[in-house]
Amino acid sequence: MENVVDMLKFVEGYLGRYAVGRLVKMNNQRRMGMMVAGSYGLAQFRMRLFLWGAQSSKSLPQFPLPTHDVDIREGMPVKFHGNIVAYDQNNDVELEGKIVLEDVITDLPVVTNHETRDEMPYGKDHESSFQRFIRLKKDEMISSSSTKDVLFDHHPLNLNDDDSERVSMIPRRRERTLETYLV
Repeated sequence: MENVVDMLKFVEGYLGRYAVGRLVKMNNQRRMGMMVAGSYGLAQFRMRLFLWGAQSSKSLPQFPLPTHDVDIREGMPVKFHGNIVAYDQNNDVELEGKIVLEDVITDLPVVTNHETRDEMPYGKDHESSFQRFIRLKKDEMISSSSTKDVLFDHHPLNLNDDDSERVSMIPRRRERTLETYLV
């Protein structure tokens, strides 16, 4: 089972405890873990709850350990802190760097509201290791060499003219000044 970690906050973790209790009552093994998507190479924090169960005669695997560094955010269910999938604090593990939105989208071509092409060239070389990896075809992922410079399905939901005009008024880049941080 996979769900949002807020499931463990609802009525002080009642739903999570109930699910684990049902597995115990059915004489099953169980493993509960909270994993952060960014810890596995995605450009988002998104924490998810995983609950695995299996018959006691079956082998229940361990959760995969994180591969990437990530900025820790608030919102973790404090009472279930021991269920966070992470390395022991005493281990000196060197993780891959954080992947941020800039690592993911800076090689994407500009599109207009009326873009309809299903395929288009990237228009420029990859700028990050994530961008290089995401361009690989399945059989190239092992060798890590690619000739793929075609982007698929990079078109927006077409907005009506009024909405398109409103969206176009949103500043593309906001300068950060000292006043920005003091507000």
